[in-house]
Amino acid sequence: MVPVRTGFLQSTIWRESDDSSITAGVDADYAQYVEYGTYKMEAQPYFRPALEQAWASTQAEFEEAVDEAQQELAE
Repeated sequence: MVPVRTGFLQSTIWRESDDSSITAGVDADYAQYVEYGTYKMEAQPYFRPALEQAWASTQAEFEEAVDEAQQELAE
């Protein structure tokens, strides 16, 4: 979803995950300007839409895992 001009912005996107969390970020200094725009440049959102899309595709799995964990705690 990231706009690609040189490929640098795309190459600095990262994510980490473990059993209980997922962390994602972008290391390019200008990432926020692309995402939100400036007074000279229109916004080209890529990060938040990608997170929303990822959440939508995993929400059911997440809710199922939470339900299972709650059942285990109740037992």
